[in-house]
Amino acid sequence: NLDLGTVNIEMGSDNSLGIEDVKVLLPFVNNRIQDIGGVEYGANVNDNSSGIHNIGVNLKAGSLGNISVAYAPNVANTTTAGGTDGDAYNTGNTQTASEASISFRGSLGVPGLTVGVGYLEGNSSNNTFDDEEGLSYGANYNFGQFTVGYHRIENDSAVVKTASVNTKADLYGVAFKASDNLSVGVYQIKQERTNEGVTQPELESTLISVGYALGTAKIQYDFISADNYNNV
Repeated sequence: NLDLGTVNIEMGSDNSLGIEDVKVLLPFVNNRIQDIGGVEYGANVNDNSSGIHNIGVNLKAGSLGNISVAYAPNVANTTTAGGTDGDAYNTGNTQTASEASISFRGSLGVPGLTVGVGYLEGNSSNNTFDDEEGLSYGANYNFGQFTVGYHRIENDSAVVKTASVNTKADLYGVAFKASDNLSVGVYQIKQERTNEGVTQPELESTLISVGYALGTAKIQYDFISADNYNNV
């Protein structure tokens, strides 16, 4: 890393740059729905910095927030291609591609507010595959013991052009800090998906989380359910 004050330059294969900086915009008490049940319970943000060799720049915009840019020159056909979430260039696709993403995350100078927006675009070297696109935006706001949030995720997956997959997910959440030790959160994902132009059943996932801190330790409970699991 090269830290130049308001500008930080990074190179690596497992960092949080570009659109990944706005991967989490809900006030989760414990774990995200996707971390508990996988992407079958809700889409992940397509990123180009998890498990991918990349170079990126973080630009601090004062009290407004942070701008992050990431560029991956070669997204290869590996198990981590398209990020450790496995939600970008699919394993088994004999192709390489470059990916670039940019994001903004910050408070805009408003206490208690966090907003984020990010965009990713891939360029496949194989004309039989779609170029990947990803969009992530949302906000959360803390007032007293409550934090509420909304997050929108849109993914155009990099698959064969005759089998294009488009996913749009709306995530909602509220967290309540009952005490210094106890927090409770309720979250929901509503997700639409089209596969080769055919609309699939709408996925609806719900997560209830309870977290209790015991000094340096934490007790966690997460309950997740879904209707039309994996949009089926």
